[in-house]
Parts: sequence; structure tokens; C-alpha cells
Amino acid sequence: MKILHIITDLDCGGAETMLVKLLSRMDTRSFENSVISLTGRGRLFQQIQDLGVDVQALGYPRGIPNPMIVKRLMDTIRSKRPDLVQTWMYHSDLAGGLATRLVSRTTPVIWNIRNEVLPGLPFNTNFVIRMCALASKFIPARIIVNSHRGYDSHIRVGYPHEKMIIIENGFDVDTFRADGDERAKIRTNLGIPMDSFVIGMIANLRPQKDHPTFLEAASILHEKSPDVHFILVGGDCTIENMALSRLFHGRIHEDRLHLLGIRRDMPAIMASLDLCTLSSFHEGFPNVLGEAMSCKVPCVATDVGDSAYLIGDTGLIVPPRNPAALASAWSKMSQLTKEKRNIMEKAARKRIQSRFGLQQVINRYQELYLSLISSRNS
Repeated sequence: MKILHIITDLDCGGAETMLVKLLSRMDTRSFENSVISLTGRGRLFQQIQDLGVDVQALGYPRGIPNPMIVKRLMDTIRSKRPDLVQTWMYHSDLAGGLATRLVSRTTPVIWNIRNEVLPGLPFNTNFVIRMCALASKFIPARIIVNSHRGYDSHIRVGYPHEKMIIIENGFDVDTFRADGDERAKIRTNLGIPMDSFVIGMIANLRPQKDHPTFLEAASILHEKSPDVHFILVGGDCTIENMALSRLFHGRIHEDRLHLLGIRRDMPAIMASLDLCTLSSFHEGFPNVLGEAMSCKVPCVATDVGDSAYLIGDTGLIVPPRNPAALASAWSKMSQLTKEKRNIMEKAARKRIQSRFGLQQVINRYQELYLSLISSRNS
């Protein structure tokens, strides 16, 4: 059975990461996958190629509507003749769904939504969401949402609840696990003492991740606890980024803040942390929190998307855009006794193992694909 995945880009965001996880674990005896990126090759292009999956990038600029995208997708769909089309994120949902319907009335289309609808979104994004809400009545057979808040917010803007299904992100608990050797190696390479408390945020430098709030909270905690170390990992999180450097210059001692940019050794980075955090004001179902918890790293996150649902009682939740509250929660976590911390670490990993295992999630995708293809063929 041929599955065509259409995605807006192949950078390291949540949708792209989940797509790679899905492609790496799907049953290749039953499914033949191919991928189209509407924009460029992105950081995950080669990783998908290495899985043996056919992948191409159309090269269109991100965020600029172009009717030629639909024409290109129609040509590809006619050529590949997929049994099912899975689209990822709003622009791909709209363009990929429309192209599929113009080619075939019967090929099942599944949309994939990765966040909740919040006030203050950019005009272009909000416009596409509203267009999708109208088109959702007749284009997709099913709409996968990866968070409960995302489910509720999209119903409020007009998506049909009878088509929507929640499939949360899954996590590879064998790859993401506590590792004392990797913890020591990362800390040694960064010049961080083994007994220092380390707080890390893994997030590309995008507005919704709210790095200014992270850095403001870090400066607050730095005044109180100058021995705490902070790690930032993600696209554009480098010392060469002058805009980012200006946010913390003179407020956090330079040897306490480590800007690592893009890393390929994320399990090791996670294992080196004492606390993983997110300062976002907009999320869906954050992969980085689940990966950290799988490594026995407790989390503190803002109350957006399904962060609170994912963390449960194994960490702390604070309001978004509130640096003081974030710094206070970090401080509380850093002052836990060894016994309480050990209990929280074990609870975090157990929660991921029991409720969000990757293979359970992959199975749900595959079962949905099979049911829709079978219904079409019957």
C-alpha cells in the first residue's frame, strides 16, 4: 500500500520529528512510503533518505501562497498513484488535500494537526486555519490531532469533531534513557562540573518558543544560584547569533550559559540534564518533554498545549510569559532532596513507558491507514 506524506518543511520541528519516527518504524512489508516537502530539503531530508524512503523537496518559499504548489502536487499524485495521502500541518493540509481531491474523489486524505489555535497567530497562519476549517467538511476522511487542547480548539473554529482523532506523540524509550557515561562525557566537553545543576531547553529559535522568557528566568535564577548551568539547543541557538546574545549579555555569566545550536546526539544531551524546560507560549504535544522524561529528567514547562497532560505529576507547570514563575519552579526543582528527586525521575520515565511508547503510536497510525484503504477498496 502506497502512502504519500506531504509536509510543509523538513526542519526539526515536532511534526517533522514525528514523521521521521513514523517512517522508521512502519511495517515496510505492508506500506511503501514517500515524502514531499513543500519548501526546501531541511535538516531531516537526508535522514529520511537514509531510511530508504523516496523524498523530494519542491523548493517553494515558506509562508507565501502559490497556486503552482497545488499543480505540482497534482502531477506528483497522478504519477505516484498513492493509496492514501497523509498531510502534515496547515499549509500542507490545505494544498495537499485540495490537490488530492482534484485528482481523485476516492483517495483517502488524512490531515495532521500539531498545535492548538491561540489568539495572536500571524495573519497568514490564521487565514489558512480558517480555510482549512471550511475545507475540513469535504477534503479529509480523518483529522489526526496530537493533543487534547488542539482537539478542543480546532472544534471551536469549525473543524468537524466526528472526523477528528487524537494520536499523541510516541517516544523511543530504548534510545532515550538515562546514561551515566554520556552524561559525564557531555558535561566534561562543556566544562560543567558533575555536581552542578543543569537546566536545558531544546527548541529552535522561533517566536512561539519564547526564548526571551527563558533567558529572563535564567537571569533571575542566576542572581540567586550562580552555580546553575543553562543549556540551549536548537536552530540559531549559537553564540554567533547576535540577537540572541544581546538578550543575555551582562546578565548571565558566559560560562554558565551554553549555546549548542543543532545537535545530533540528543539522547546524550538529554541524559546530561537535571531539568528539561520549555518557555513556549504555543505548543501542541512537545516531543522534547517526553524524550527528557524517558531519560529520567523531570520537566518544568509552561501551561500550553498538552504539556501539563504529558508531564502529569512528575514535574511542574507554570503560566506562559511569566519569567518569575518559571525561575521559581526551576529553583524548587533544584532544591529537591536526593530521595524526592529519585522518585520523580523514576515516575517520569514510567509515565512515558506506560502511556506514550512509540510502537503503540505507530500501530495506531498503521491501523488507521489500513482501515481507510480497506473501506475505499470494499
